[in-house]
Amino acid sequence: MFLGKAGLAGIMPRIVACGGRRNAYESFCLALSNGEVAFLLVDSEAPVRPEHQQGDPETGWQPWSHLLARDGDGCNG
Repeated sequence: MFLGKAGLAGIMPRIVACGGRRNAYESFCLALSNGEVAFLLVDSEAPVRPEHQQGDPETGWQPWSHLLARDGDGCNG
């Protein structure tokens, strides 16, 4: 339902559960390094700071900044 509402009806991607946050991030990085189109979906675990979601969602939001600023994620966006 989420992906359909995101406009992906008819071209639904394959969803792969990768375990915890670290495993999901590592699988995402591996897919990108293999030239695959990949999306990383993780729970924000905390409210996204206002400075990371300013302006137009298409151009102004900064999801990597949110993950980098959150203790415990250790993502390198």
